[in-house]
Amino acid sequence: MSTAANKLEARNIHKSFGNMEVLKGVSLSAKSHEVISILGSSGSGKSTFLRCMNLLENPDEGEIALDGVALALARRKDGKLYAADQASLVAYRTRVAMVFQSFNLWSHMTALENVTKPLTLVLRKPAAEAREIAEAALSQVGLAAQKDQMPARLSGGQKQRVAIARALAMSPEVILFDEPTSALDPELVGEVLAVMRGLAEQGRTMIVVTHEMDFAREVSSKVVFLEHGQIEVEGSPAEIFAKPAEHSARWAEFISRTRN
Repeated sequence: MSTAANKLEARNIHKSFGNMEVLKGVSLSAKSHEVISILGSSGSGKSTFLRCMNLLENPDEGEIALDGVALALARRKDGKLYAADQASLVAYRTRVAMVFQSFNLWSHMTALENVTKPLTLVLRKPAAEAREIAEAALSQVGLAAQKDQMPARLSGGQKQRVAIARALAMSPEVILFDEPTSALDPELVGEVLAVMRGLAEQGRTMIVVTHEMDFAREVSSKVVFLEHGQIEVEGSPAEIFAKPAEHSARWAEFISRTRN
């Protein structure tokens, strides 16, 4: 299904909620060190697609592979696909990390504990080693001084940076970002995007569902525009931003609307 050159690949992903078909056979491949931005209007299916790539949503059809090895999927009685082997799914998710729109931090734990917990719980790291890794990850996102703060004492941008540190601490091969700045006040967006730009410069493989057009244009190696559950336009930022009307009237309309 996939080629060895692709780090992560999803092929022919279909997903419906009741009678509403949200994804209509979406395929996407990410090579190592690529930064892919997924754009689209609300309801286009972009977040659902990303969640299917990490099996947080069970697709109706499709395949997912990492380094050319397909994740084993089985079919439930309701027709949805699910991971046939939970151990393989856990292993996959340690290699393909997810950063959520709403941070998903444990409110009763400090920033450091939020980053440390998955290391001890999932990777079975000794406490001292986990703490060292977590402190390094928090330093990488500029939060070394806030390591002992509870989430309630952190700004939205700081919470999201803790979430990014938590993902980084797992040493993932791919990081999926689901609209990481959409829950933030405008003045806090820049600090999160700066961290993400830094990760891109380090050569991280990233797939980012976003509405931040400057990030998509300046940082991405590939941009995907989803419309009505299908890929309408796909290409490098230089290709598709320069003359959008040559690629799709709907893409041109979307670009025009986001500039206003």
